[in-house]
Amino acid sequence: MIRTKKFMKAGILLFMMMGIGAQLHAGNGGGSLKGRVIDYKTGQALVGANVMISGTSMGAATDLDGHYMIYDVPPGTYDISVSYVGYENQAVKGLQIQKDENHYLNVALIPSVMNLSEIVVEAQASPNSDTYLISEKRQSSNVQDGISGSQMSRSGDSNAADAVKRITGVSVLNGNTVYVRGLGDRYVSTQMNGVPIPSPEPEKKSVPLNLFSTGILESITAYKTFTPDLPGSFGGGTVDIRTKAYPDQRIFNASLGFSGSTDLMGAQFRLGSRGSMDFFGFDDGIRSLPAAIPDNKILSKYSENDVLSHYQLLADYGRAFTTDMTSSEEKSFMPISLGFNAGNRYTPAKNLEYGYYTNVHFSNDYGYREEIFRKYSASDNNMIVRTDLLNQRSSYKTNLSISGSMGAKINNQHKLKLSSLYTHASENSFMYGNGKTPNLDEKGIYLREYYVEKSLLNTSLTGLHHFDNQADSRVEWIINTGLSQLSEPDGKIQNYKYYPGEDLYRLASSSAKAGIRDFTKGFDFNGNVDVNYSLNLKDRFDELYKIKTGGRLQYMLRSFQKRSFYHEYSNGTWPDELISLDAKSDPDSFGEIFREENYFLYSSKDQQVREGLILLESTDGATRNAYDAQEINNAVYVMADVPLGMGRYKTLSKWRIVGGVRIEDYRVTIASYNPVTGVPYTSDILGGEQVETNLHETALLPSLNLVFNPSDYQKFRISYSNTVARAEFREMAPYEFQAFYGGNPVVGYPYLKSSRIGNYDFRYEWYRMAGEIFSVGAFFKDFLHPIEKVIIETADESYITFQNAEHASTYGIEVDYRTHLPFIPLEPGKIMVTFNTTFSRSRVKSPETIRLFTGAETPNNAQSLVRPLQGQSDIMLNISLNYHGLKGFSGSLSYHTFSPRLNALGSGDVPNEYEFPFHSLNLTFNKSMGSFNLSFKVKNILNSMVRFGFEKDDRLYITDQYRPGMGAGISLSYAM
Repeated sequence: MIRTKKFMKAGILLFMMMGIGAQLHAGNGGGSLKGRVIDYKTGQALVGANVMISGTSMGAATDLDGHYMIYDVPPGTYDISVSYVGYENQAVKGLQIQKDENHYLNVALIPSVMNLSEIVVEAQASPNSDTYLISEKRQSSNVQDGISGSQMSRSGDSNAADAVKRITGVSVLNGNTVYVRGLGDRYVSTQMNGVPIPSPEPEKKSVPLNLFSTGILESITAYKTFTPDLPGSFGGGTVDIRTKAYPDQRIFNASLGFSGSTDLMGAQFRLGSRGSMDFFGFDDGIRSLPAAIPDNKILSKYSENDVLSHYQLLADYGRAFTTDMTSSEEKSFMPISLGFNAGNRYTPAKNLEYGYYTNVHFSNDYGYREEIFRKYSASDNNMIVRTDLLNQRSSYKTNLSISGSMGAKINNQHKLKLSSLYTHASENSFMYGNGKTPNLDEKGIYLREYYVEKSLLNTSLTGLHHFDNQADSRVEWIINTGLSQLSEPDGKIQNYKYYPGEDLYRLASSSAKAGIRDFTKGFDFNGNVDVNYSLNLKDRFDELYKIKTGGRLQYMLRSFQKRSFYHEYSNGTWPDELISLDAKSDPDSFGEIFREENYFLYSSKDQQVREGLILLESTDGATRNAYDAQEINNAVYVMADVPLGMGRYKTLSKWRIVGGVRIEDYRVTIASYNPVTGVPYTSDILGGEQVETNLHETALLPSLNLVFNPSDYQKFRISYSNTVARAEFREMAPYEFQAFYGGNPVVGYPYLKSSRIGNYDFRYEWYRMAGEIFSVGAFFKDFLHPIEKVIIETADESYITFQNAEHASTYGIEVDYRTHLPFIPLEPGKIMVTFNTTFSRSRVKSPETIRLFTGAETPNNAQSLVRPLQGQSDIMLNISLNYHGLKGFSGSLSYHTFSPRLNALGSGDVPNEYEFPFHSLNLTFNKSMGSFNLSFKVKNILNSMVRFGFEKDDRLYITDQYRPGMGAGISLSYAM
């Protein structure tokens, strides 16, 4: 069992630190000055007003509610100066500050006598600021947490996957999959600007967040409680990625950055095929499946025609490839990042404004790591290593994002916005492995070449119309389309067996197919139309009533195909001189076997035959190596936010109730077929019927929230909702795939049912001064028929499939604390401490018997039928120190970690595999110099190690281990 005692101790220590921080606010011998600055006439808060203690460097600016605070003021008598643009300055004379006492001073400023009719002051914070996000959180009906664009920049996060794990209760698995409260994949939906987006991942609906550069992001918000205006597929939460809109004034920014990493020092960086556009992350066609290979015929060794002519045709197909299967050592260069953004707002008339914003960002990265990879089996309760590899992985990655938006506002009542985003990510990698597997003895060589491109294009048109006649009402509509694509062309696999007596390597051709070349492609389309109507009313007691209703029409389509080819020798016997290599051979030599001159050759004219290679197509699972999926999800909802006292009961005047219901009509069809012949996949056990998914269900999804406001700065939230979790396309398609080399093959199950989830939440929030907050909450989730992974044992392999389990539950506590350090005087700057943590537990019970997609039944061979949810950590922790100086200096030190979390299921007597804690410590430093900004960042300062494994009999067994290395980068940006 994986213990978390160290994390418990750390948690206790951090709570003590929070207590110390609170004591520091109580004072260090000085007093404090707090208060609020408002407009004398309207009573509205003035945001950003300056409150200064004359004759000192002490002062503060007001927040979104007009509040300010000045701590640790030495006892004495002071004059206070309050100023704001467009208002008369106000001075307060002779204010006495006492030791260890709080003093309150509220100020109402009078508009200045200048031509105020031409001055418009909009009291709002920037949407990418921490203050804006906290204000939004405070006013929301949901329990939600988020990270602002400003915080992403301070933390040095390069993409959304790096940034989102800093949100309370949110983690990231495998570098791109987001988990909320220990729940991921089907339990988390991802939206962009409030609308769903398609995923380029073939095995999941969740969108890989590393597609989104932080340069285009305004904020990321995780909604943790369900309200009817959110998608009903809600387990852990909904993650909303917001992109930047047009600015308030003209902007132009350009940036250039360079970085490096210790993992490349002394590395033998090696890649396979390369094209002319690889630097930018686009394949120029050299990896494409040759046009000569028929798209409607499986390449088989057997033919009714002349055998020699048929073999010649198969050999010609092999020669048609424009790349071979060799690799070469390459020079890795310093990664770069380039960015550009521009925007402006125009006001040609008093009641008309319009604007635009565009952003282009490109970055690349060279990576290298030496990785230990092991798999175990059990014998007499002892762990036997059956796979033991040392893998050298080289990779070149790119990320390109292009976004643009334009909008218009008429009379401040009608708004239109057109936005589009294109993201593209690529990876070209090569693995050189050495060691043993069940099929090859010690010192075998394993070569893998992998290339992938993932892209997303999303366009939305939004309209917002505000009608303020007798009632405050709004109509919002959204038309959105999205297309994502996946391309994995020409993935290559070849293995070599070592013969110690001869000191030779020979191509492994007997126990495995030789010279494999895989081609995978897929695309997703998503289209939706949303219409929302909201109405705000006040009764005669001045109580506010909010009513909201709307609907969504959504259509999704996915198509996925894979073809796999391999090589054989024409006469069935591989010649030793062809497949043998000296053990001291250069690594560049491996793969030369598959060069053009070694293919079969037959001349019908002179009847000359030269035995050689022929290209064949794998038929293993080919009858179901493609699937099409169609999903229609139409929804309507109604919700209301009303005062519990209805204006008549003063004891209930501080309570509000937010409730409603969402109804979703959900249909999904998934059909597998042969990607070459197009013949549907059928099962003999099912009487020759086609194996397909046809699911139609109507879900009634209620939500009830109680909000108690004992003061303007405190909230208690209590929430209940019942939601649904639906299977991923990949989990229902009977296609077999392997997520990574050495992993268990995964096969879908077409007859999965949707899960129902009961969600219970409680949270207390205290909104302190100037962006400070303390919140603590508890949650509990109860699952009926959760979808879980199960294991099937066969004679030669362990397979993973999916079944509806009986029951599951998860519960936990979340803490979020942000505070300034008051003992830091204003002159050198200020420091804010951000701390959040989640303590949670989970439990799921898997079925004892598994039903296969063919209709057969088999025992569940999982090591334990009762276990935690996959990806759930008992403890997650984030701490950051953010410094803001007065002379253009700023910096951030951020730390993130988690307790062990379940990564893969064990089989038989082999325990479950866990991912062990990774201690991420990053530092960023910025210096503004007029129009220029210099930024420096260091990642993984602790040089932490990524480790997977399990414990058995107090012994640690490693299954995967590597160091990603320390990284450093420097960038210069120019703004005008």
